[in-house]
Amino acid sequence: MKNLILVLFTLFSVTTFSQENPALRYEQNPKEYAMTEEDFRELLRFKKSDLNIDSLKQEIFKLFNEYRIYKGLPEFEYSDILEKSANIQVKYMSENRILTHTHKDKELNTTKDRIEYVDINDVMVSEKYGEICSQKNYINIIARKRTLPQSVLDGFYSSLAHRHIIEKEMYTDMGIGIYKKPNSQTFYVCIDFCVSKK
Repeated sequence: MKNLILVLFTLFSVTTFSQENPALRYEQNPKEYAMTEEDFRELLRFKKSDLNIDSLKQEIFKLFNEYRIYKGLPEFEYSDILEKSANIQVKYMSENRILTHTHKDKELNTTKDRIEYVDINDVMVSEKYGEICSQKNYINIIARKRTLPQSVLDGFYSSLAHRHIIEKEMYTDMGIGIYKKPNSQTFYVCIDFCVSKK
């Protein structure tokens, strides 16, 4: 009985969140997910070209802060240090085709390890960190009629565990790592959060 109540509460929470949050606009009509010829041509262009990573990072950062404002939370500062730590992990995930918060190199095994490794001037409180990771396939993105930044945020917002990290008030800074292999329709995203000593 307790398990049933927990499942119903979780479903209610996600549904309510989806309805009240302007960042989440899940389409209800399955026909809208069908891939058109134009979508397919866009997919071919995506596979042959390099992903505009800088532009995508800027848009994700902007949408994250819009969401924080919507929730009454302070905006994130962008951190080059956290971008470096996220880049280490996102490249490792892409090269090994896995989603993980650990690394085979013992010196870089945890998010805390990676932040300390790149934070040579010791400006972050490395004990207070968070990390969220995602893998995105472009076929699914265009089939759902989403933009790249929207698709990244949809995945994070629909996860209670990821939302908990995004909504943690103590985090002051974030950095984004994105990696796509050439001629691939899949890209990986890693976002690190931490508390600045400033």
